Amino acid sequence: TPANFVGTNPIRCSAPGVYTPSVYSCETVCINVPQIVGANGNTISGIKWSVGTAAVTYTCVATFSPTFSTNDCQAALTWSQTTGPTCLKECGAPPAPNTGVIATTTADPISGKNVEGKVITYGCGVSTTALRGTATNTCQNNGQWTLPLTANTPTCDPVCPNPPAISTGAGTFAPSSGPYFAAASVQYTCTTGSSPSVSGSDTLRCTTPPNWTPTNCTLMYNKLPTSHGYCKQWSSSASRPLHNRLFNYLCLYSWIYTIKCVNPDL
Repeated sequence: TPANFVGTNPIRCSAPGVYTPSVYSCETVCINVPQIVGANGNTISGIKWSVGTAAVTYTCVATFSPTFSTNDCQAALTWSQTTGPTCLKECGAPPAPNTGVIATTTADPISGKNVEGKVITYGCGVSTTALRGTATNTCQNNGQWTLPLTANTPTCDPVCPNPPAISTGAGTFAPSSGPYFAAASVQYTCTTGSSPSVSGSDTLRCTTPPNWTPTNCTLMYNKLPTSHGYCKQWSSSASRPLHNRLFNYLCLYSWIYTIKCVNPDL
């Protein structure tokens, strides 16, 4: 068992029957202290370390920090850390986030220190805004943040909500998910009827969040009857069939017959 002599060695006979020092002993020790892993660490010197002491303190060269700093010699004559620490490159303080942006540390190799591998994630705390820009900032092994300046970090900008549904019938819009910032646009495609299209513009724009313009669209349908019994189409309130639009037919005996488009699916 590795042991270490405690006291002055050698002891001396200072007078007949008297030895100096008068008290001495041997204590068990840990050997083969784990060294720092990789480069940028200072060498750990010495041969034997006593049980029950924070025997080893690790340090790195300038601008680097160890992943842990002490290693204890335990009663079982083993080290509390079986491998040595790694020295990580230090970054300066991260840039301050823009107004309204929330910064959260999501990876922290050494608690409370800005070292390589530390990740800051940005988010917005107001539901009517969304993050615009890169969502994370990472301390790199060159000592620089991936987003070194506040001007590089994201902002929380106003957005429009999801676009309104088609007022009659069914359809889709693209892009189908946001965020929809100011000046964003979505294009509608109708899916109901044999030849569906959209009344007016098929594009909605997020003008001044949270407002879309125009606010909705209506399906049109091409299958208007060309005749109805003894009647022929005479006039209509629209050039193409629209929901709730009227279409008139001139019939025998000067009767007028009117039909109404109540559902483009009919």
